[in-house]
Amino acid sequence: MFVLLSNLVMYTVILAIPFFIEEVQHKGHAVSGSLLGAVSILAAFVAPLSGRASDAVGRRYPAIAGAALMLVGVIVLFAAIRVDAGYLILAAPLAVLGLGLGLSIGPSNAAAIESSPRELAGAAAGTNSMMRYLGSIVGVGILGAVLNSDSGTPEIGLFRVIFGVLVVMAALSVVSALFIHRFPAQTSHREAVREEPVGASALAASEARNA
Repeated sequence: MFVLLSNLVMYTVILAIPFFIEEVQHKGHAVSGSLLGAVSILAAFVAPLSGRASDAVGRRYPAIAGAALMLVGVIVLFAAIRVDAGYLILAAPLAVLGLGLGLSIGPSNAAAIESSPRELAGAAAGTNSMMRYLGSIVGVGILGAVLNSDSGTPEIGLFRVIFGVLVVMAALSVVSALFIHRFPAQTSHREAVREEPVGASALAASEARNA
């Protein structure tokens, strides 16, 4: 569930920001592209480090910290979204969102695979990927439903609705992160680190490249 919700938040933000920048603020692609870079570049940099940390301290704490940061970022975006919102006002919460995403990617994906028996690891990895894509599809559906209006230019109120929904989704992702295990129940801390088929840092690097 955490994977679905976090990806729903991430992809909806990534799709909504260019619409807002170009259709409401009437700024160029360079502005929207650089704002999205605040999310993706920071997430790609932090994700491998978070993955390595979760191999030592467990999956739950980095995932909770990342989910909380994502929630803070979305709340600030919800409060800051207005027609005259400045570049830095938008870039700062997007950077916080990227940091939260980077912290949670590796631990949550590793935990999802570890939760299944070893012989079903392939099925677990496939289900995890399905949840990622399902989150993105639901996010696109929410964005399309809200922005689907007869007026040529979307109004600022529509974006407030979008980010209001994302605040709720991000809050639910924090709750779901509380249920992520630290290490697999069938192994000790040392065994979990030694026998893990794919380390969280490797998963994090792969997920960050695909984000």
